[in-house]
Amino acid sequence: MVNKKWHIINQHDVSPSPWFPVVQDEVRLPDGSVIDYYKSNLANVSMIVPITKNREVVLVRQYKHGVGEVCLEFPAGRIEAGHTPQQTAVRELKEETGIEVSESDLIGLIELWTEPSKSTVRVFGFLVKDVSITEQQELEKTEDIELVLVPIEKLDEWLASGELHASDTVALLLWARSRFPAAFV
Repeated sequence: MVNKKWHIINQHDVSPSPWFPVVQDEVRLPDGSVIDYYKSNLANVSMIVPITKNREVVLVRQYKHGVGEVCLEFPAGRIEAGHTPQQTAVRELKEETGIEVSESDLIGLIELWTEPSKSTVRVFGFLVKDVSITEQQELEKTEDIELVLVPIEKLDEWLASGELHASDTVALLLWARSRFPAAFV
């Protein structure tokens, strides 16, 4: 069996709101049949794994209405039209944590697909090392963010205890540790 892409015949925005855009695709399957398929068409995301000079990983704790829970995850944000993943990473890190870095400080990690059957979202992951919190947070109206600094030697405990639930945060942490183990010693 050879996997083949579906052919989009027609596409309609059927969004109930700009917060959660939904697209209806009329697609032709490899066998020739035609179906309607719905997917979320949210903007891509930049997510950053920040490690402080004191060997702590910086996480943000905030309420996420989709799951109705307070979540612990890496700083992240939607990539706005006309901006690169790197520009977004720098902006979001400063806004959510008060950490200022430049694009040249970012180490590219991986592009994650968080829910590839129902969403177009791609998460662009970055690592940044030896950071300091030097500024105040610049939060949006919907953000109430608490900074959480986790000593690197405690990360395995946090993973094992289930403290981290966000799949993109867990995946990015594991990927960063496997690619750059010296940063997590």
